[in-house]
Amino acid sequence: MDDGTSRGIDVSWSIAFAPFDFLTSSLGALEEIDGVKARRIDAASTLTPEVRAQLVESTCSYDVAFENDIAVRMQVSMERDRDACATADPLARAVISTWPEHPTQGSSPHTTVTALTDAAPCAVVPTLQQSRKVSFDWKDQSLTSCFFTVDGTELLVTFDYRPPEQLTFEAEPTKFGNHDGYRKVHEGTTFTDAIVGDGFDGVDAGHPSRLVPIVAVNGDDATVVSDVTTAVVNQLPR
Repeated sequence: MDDGTSRGIDVSWSIAFAPFDFLTSSLGALEEIDGVKARRIDAASTLTPEVRAQLVESTCSYDVAFENDIAVRMQVSMERDRDACATADPLARAVISTWPEHPTQGSSPHTTVTALTDAAPCAVVPTLQQSRKVSFDWKDQSLTSCFFTVDGTELLVTFDYRPPEQLTFEAEPTKFGNHDGYRKVHEGTTFTDAIVGDGFDGVDAGHPSRLVPIVAVNGDDATVVSDVTTAVVNQLPR
């Protein structure tokens, strides 16, 4: 951004999970903007005047929390004699006001829609909780993977797109529900990959490649890993 100075304004942002101490952190100030909680952190505000005088830029960060502990995390930096938070505040308000209008995943006309497009890797948790002992916390999750324990076994569920030849390496073919897949064991950990759709032309490691949508699960109990893999694929649209 151009603010008329030689340095200009740098704005970086990402969509991620809110920090685990979002509500309780002693850093910055917890605010409510249009009904949405946001944490504003001016790093210089905690420094002594002597230390602040040595800073080379003014910075301000905002964490804006939305549903399911998803947050927009933004940082603004500019010349040292400017107030970065004064610039960040209207940007945070703009994020909040436009968030309800953000396009849903897969809505771009250029998107290859698969069974994973509108699916969430943690959606299986409530189903598993009906019959298994499940330990789960939102702060342990990412946008494409879900970490939890089932009957004491730690599991990682990941939604991904991979070249088919990667799935077959040192693995045995198997079935998960109605889906073909592969299983392998390495140093006591079981890895499963269930193919949940047709292949399409995409990019892998920066190169054009044929990809398939997969559900990948790993854990140290082969039976639990298989059960969870099947439970996940059974929830996906057919």
